[in-house]
Amino acid sequence: MRKTAILTFFLLAAISVSSGKEIEISIDGQFDDWEGVREYTDPEGDTFGGPDDPTLDILSCRIANDDEFLYVYVTVKDDIANGKTSRGAYQTVIDADNNYDTGIQSDKEAPYPPHERPLGVDFYISVETKQGVYQGVGIQGYAPDAANIDQDHDVPGAVVDAVVVANKYELKCDLKSLGVKNGDMIRLTILHYSAANTVDWIMPPIDYRLGDYLQPVDPMGKLTTLWGMIK
Repeated sequence: MRKTAILTFFLLAAISVSSGKEIEISIDGQFDDWEGVREYTDPEGDTFGGPDDPTLDILSCRIANDDEFLYVYVTVKDDIANGKTSRGAYQTVIDADNNYDTGIQSDKEAPYPPHERPLGVDFYISVETKQGVYQGVGIQGYAPDAANIDQDHDVPGAVVDAVVVANKYELKCDLKSLGVKNGDMIRLTILHYSAANTVDWIMPPIDYRLGDYLQPVDPMGKLTTLWGMIK
C-alpha cells in the first residue's frame, strides 16, 4: 500500500510538471531550449524536382510559441553551408486563419507533389542563403483576395529573426504580424527549394494550435520508470 501511494504521488507530480512546462526559446543557435517540444518528422531522401540536395532535405521540425512570438526549429540532412546554388530558400508557409479560400491556394500556385489538404497561404517566412551562406530572413504576406503567387507584399513592423548553425536553423516571428494569438488554430508547412529547382516540404501540413507545443506525456512510460525506481 505504501509503495502504491508513493508511486501515485510521483506519477501525478511528473505529469503535472510536464503539462505545466513553459518554454523560453532564444534565437541564438543553442537548441537545447527546444527539449520537450513536440517533433514532426519528414522522410529522409525525399527531395524532388532538381538535383539531389541534402542541404534542403527536411528531417524534422518543431513549432512553439509564447505570448509574443511563433518559433520554428528545423533540422536538415546536411550542413546548410554546403549549399551550392545561387539561392536556397528555407520557408515556413503559414495559413494563419485556417481558411483555404483566403490568401493564395497552395495546390494552384505551388502544386508540388504530394499535395494533401492544401493551404490558403497568408504568410511565408523565408530564411535565405546563397552558395550556403546565410543572407537573412524576411516575411511576406498575401491579401485575402490575392490572385497569384506574385502578389506577395511586405509586412510592415514585423519582428523576425533567425540563426543557421550546421544542419539546423531556428526562427521567430511576432504573433501580432501574423494576426494570431494563443489558442488559435493555424496550419503551416516547411518548404525548402533552390535555384536548381530542388524541393522538399512537409506534406500534409501541420495543424498547430498556439500554446499546444509540448511532447505528449506518456503516463504508462512514467509509471514503468517510477515503479522500477521504488521497487
